[in-house]
Formats: sequence, structure tokens, C-alpha cells
Amino acid sequence: MPSCIQTRLVPSFPSRLVSGQALMLGLGAMLAVAAATGCRARATHPPSVRPAGASAQASTVPTSIPAQRELAERLVGRFDRLSVSERRTLRKLGDEAFAALLPLAKERLQAFEEAKRTDKRYRGPARAAYERLYPVMEALCQVATKPRTPEMLALLTLAKTPGGGGEAMRWLAEKGDERQTLPLFLSILKRREPDWDYLYSPSSLALSAVARSHDPRAVGFLLAQLSDPKADPAIRHRAYISLAQTGGTAGREAVLAAQDTRRTIPSLRWFVGMDELGAGTGSAKIRVERHWPAVTALLATHAAKSGILWGLFASRALGSAGDLWIAKHAGERWSTPIFTGMSREELGQADWYRKLVGNPALTRDRDGDGFTDLVERRLGTNPRQADSDGDGLIDSRDRNPLAAPRRLSEREQVLAAAFEARFRFLGERDVPCLVNLPPGVAPLELAGWDWIVIPRRAGARSPLMQASGKGLAVVRFSPPYNPASAGREWWHGPVPRWNKAHTEASLGLSTYYAGLDGTGFNLRLRKYGRRWLVVEEQLIWVS
Repeated sequence: MPSCIQTRLVPSFPSRLVSGQALMLGLGAMLAVAAATGCRARATHPPSVRPAGASAQASTVPTSIPAQRELAERLVGRFDRLSVSERRTLRKLGDEAFAALLPLAKERLQAFEEAKRTDKRYRGPARAAYERLYPVMEALCQVATKPRTPEMLALLTLAKTPGGGGEAMRWLAEKGDERQTLPLFLSILKRREPDWDYLYSPSSLALSAVARSHDPRAVGFLLAQLSDPKADPAIRHRAYISLAQTGGTAGREAVLAAQDTRRTIPSLRWFVGMDELGAGTGSAKIRVERHWPAVTALLATHAAKSGILWGLFASRALGSAGDLWIAKHAGERWSTPIFTGMSREELGQADWYRKLVGNPALTRDRDGDGFTDLVERRLGTNPRQADSDGDGLIDSRDRNPLAAPRRLSEREQVLAAAFEARFRFLGERDVPCLVNLPPGVAPLELAGWDWIVIPRRAGARSPLMQASGKGLAVVRFSPPYNPASAGREWWHGPVPRWNKAHTEASLGLSTYYAGLDGTGFNLRLRKYGRRWLVVEEQLIWVS
């Protein structure tokens, strides 16, 4: 066994089957193992069988164009057997290498598409064809320059699925001539069902390119999407993030007009989705004007002697997917669910109907605010005070039941703007959100989340933490993540970080739900007049 980890890196195949995010995790795990063992990962290549002196001939790049062209054609002619130094030489040949590689890329892309016709599961010929295609596409993209945009667009037309044209699409999104690529990207985003399945999907790459663009066509598209409530949430999210920087005054005005000004939440009954459930046991995914479907499961039913049908439900509306609720079926629909304060594990094999139905402790609501005492105990609100924070909204209608409106410091404005931008159109779920505030920040109202938000002072305790790791959203602010400081306690620095003029701020924002379910973003904000707006969002990690 060699002293170092050896691996041959071949990106996800096909793109649809292994997401870009999963690839990031896989590479991260591999590098972590390498670091732990004190090794350096190095790529291995098939044994080279080449004429004597070939490597020496290729190590020097000739100065004349004809000689460069001849060398590029010779290297591409034996592409699969090139050494590392020869591949490096090929990259140095630039446009001459592109001209030599392009026919080979077309040939292998067509072979891959042909193999997929008979090998739709990518287990045999299609996989082998892809592994021959990818290194060529990678090399082609390394030497392609902006004037080669037409050839790259033409190459993309040969790909019938994203798996074959993924590298070309990524190059076009990141390095292509915007004047020529923008029509393609806009056409992709105007499809009825954009594809967001993986990090480098055509839709994701197209949206990334359009969001960076200052072109009036791109800005106009994003302005229209942001103002359309029925538009795709992913596109509205990117428009909300980018238009303040790319759209000028009109873009900033559109972002301000799209800000979330709601202070109330829907009823518990609506949020859980009781009207969408029938009387048969099973799970239902309920999507009612929300980006993330509520999942409510009717676990069991019991018909009482009085003729009333009672049901036992599981819902994560208070943070834990294992929470049990009961409700009765009144005529054509279920009543408002009653939180039992118990989990499936706690109930065990007990008779749920006898133990829960008719128990006065489950329905006690001493302050009459619409949340039972058990619900308030979970959230940490005051069961003896209908309006826990004294802002004029009863707890069952208040999105921020433990934070009243107040004047915010500039630091707090940045935190609030970052939180809203992250979740305004995309990212929230049908669970409460517990927000861990940086030291020195008092509870403040936060917008953007569709359900209950509970801010927590640094070092304070919250009863909602008992649902942590079970589905509850736990948000944390931190300094922006810097790869150079990986492994250090970078998250203990000041939040946010300011530029010298105090006109820009940056921070990290992570969200954790349960198990391998979380994300981390870096956000950059800029001050326009008296308002702070997010102008850049970067995905740093995902699990």
C-alpha cells in the first residue's frame, strides 16, 4: 500500500444521478482522510505507452503557429496516453490545442449519446463512454477562450442530455461571450419546469449567468420574475439577491418593494394542512402557497361511541417530526390539531385514544391566545400572557412572539437583511426557526420565514432546543467562511465584518435541521442610502 492516497478523479456521472453538492461532499470526505493520514492526494493516470523522447519533445512549446498546430495535433492524436507533463504542454498551446481537441470532443460526445440509447442506466457502455468523454471536454474547456463561444454553443447542441454537455454548459456560463450566450440561458429559464436537481444543472448554470449580468435583457427578465408571485421561487430568490447590484436604481427599488413586511403567521390549522387530509391513514405532503411542503401523517383513527372520529397525527409544526397531535373529524374536515407534548417514542405501545383524548392538560390555554400551554412551553412564550412580547399581536398570530418591533442598530439591520434575503423566497421549511444571535445582540424581529421565529441571545437557553436535531431549523450567524482558516475557530470572530468605509458588510449564515441536513452560506451586503441589501450569496457547504 503506497504511503499516499491515490485516486483518479472523475466528476459525477451522469450529472443527474450524482448531484454537484454530493460531489462536493465526496471530495471533502476524501481530502479529510488525506489530511488525517498526513498524505497528499495525487491523481493517477493509465500507464503511458509513448515513443521514446515524446515527453521531451512536448515539454517545449514551439514559437511558430504551424509548429504549435502540429504539436497540438500530435498530442491530441494520443490523448488517452498523455503524461501529466504532456497534458500541461497541451494546455499551453491554447487556441491551437482547442482546434485539435474540438473534433475529438465531438466524436466522443456523439459516442456517449449513442451509448445512452441502449444503456439508459449508465452501468456499462454509457459509463465507459462518459469516462472517455470527460477528460477531453475538461481539456477543451481549459483552453477555450471567449472568441470560441460559437464553437462551444454548437458543441452543446450535440448533447441530448445534461450529462454530455455539462462541462460545455458550465464553461459558457462562466467564461462565454455574454452577448451570444444570454439568449440560450434566458430560453432555459423560461421553460415551464426549470431543473434545479443538482448544482450544475442547465437551469442552475443559466440562472447563475443571468443573475451576474448587467445586460438589459437579463435585468428585465429578473425584474419581471421578482414582481410575479407565480414565478419560480428559485429565480425570484436570485433576482432578490442580485438586482440591487446589477439592476441600478430600478433593481434596488424592485428589491425594496419585494421585501417581506408581514408580521403575522397563518393559523396552526392552515399551516399543518388539516383541510388537505382525508380520513384514511397515511402521509400527505401539503403545499399551500409554500415552497417546502408540509408533511403531516395521519397515524391512526378511532371511532368513539358518540360517533365522533378521532385521529392521531404526526407533524413537525413545532420542530420535531416525531411530535404527536390529535384532532377530531367534524363532519367534512378535521378540527384544529391539539399538540400532545409527546413523541411516538414516549407514547410507545400505550392506547393513544385512552391516554390522550379528553385529557384536559392538552387543551388548557390559560391566556386564551390560541396556543395551548403545551405549545407555549415548547416555544418558550408566556402561557399566562396572550401577547408575550407586548407588541399588540397575540402569540398565535405573531411571527416573532418573543421580539417586539424596535429601532435597530446598523449591525442589527445587517443581520435582519441577511436573514430575510436568505429565506424570503427559498430555503424556509414548515418548522419553527430558532435563531442564535451573535454576542451583544438582543432579540429582534426577523422577516422572511413563513412560520414562527424565535431569536435567542448568545448564551441563553430556549426550550425549543429540545427539538434540535429532529427537524427544527437552527440558524447561526458567523464571520464569513474563509477556506484559508479552515480547521480554525473562525466562527468566533466579529459578526458582521465591515469594509473600511463601513459601506459593505459580510457574514456567514448556517442552517441546520437534522442529521446530514444543513447548509452554510457567505453573504455580502451593501448600504444604499439608509438601507442594507444583500448583493451576493455564496454556497459554502451543504450536507
